[in-house]
Amino acid sequence: ITTGVTYVEKTLWVSTYFGACRYDGRHWRGYYNLDSGLPSDFNNAIKGRSAEEAWFSTDKGLGVLTDFATDTWVVYTLEPIRHTGRAVVSRNKKVLETIEMGVNIPHNYVLWTEIDGSDVWVGTSKGLAWGRGSGYYPGLKARPPHR
Repeated sequence: ITTGVTYVEKTLWVSTYFGACRYDGRHWRGYYNLDSGLPSDFNNAIKGRSAEEAWFSTDKGLGVLTDFATDTWVVYTLEPIRHTGRAVVSRNKKVLETIEMGVNIPHNYVLWTEIDGSDVWVGTSKGLAWGRGSGYYPGLKARPPHR
C-alpha cells in the first residue's frame, strides 16, 4: 500500500506501510528500519525537500534523511513519561549524537509533514508541531563520514 509520493528535483520519494524508497530516474534505493535510519517501516506519509533530503512520517517518530549521499539521518521522538523530546543523529546506522530537547513532536505517531520554506509542520495523533528551519545542527553535512 503506497501511503505517499513526492517528486522534487527529478527525484521520486515513495512511502508505504512496509518501508520507503527513492528513485532518481536511474537507481532505486529502498529504506527499511533494519538497514537505514528510518524509525519504522510503517510510513504514513513522505515529503521530499530536495533530491538529498526527505521527511518520513512514521508510527514511531519523525525520520529525516538529511543527506542522501552520506546516509545521514535525524530521528525526532517524544519520550512519553517525561514528555520531552529527543533527536538522534546517525550516519550509516551508527549514532553520532543524541540531543535531549525540551520541546519536540507532541506524539510519536506522525501522520503528515509539510515543508513551508525553511520551516516544517508536523501533524501527529496528538497535535501539530512547528519546527523553525534555521540554526538546527549547523555543520551536520560538513562532518566527516563515519566508516
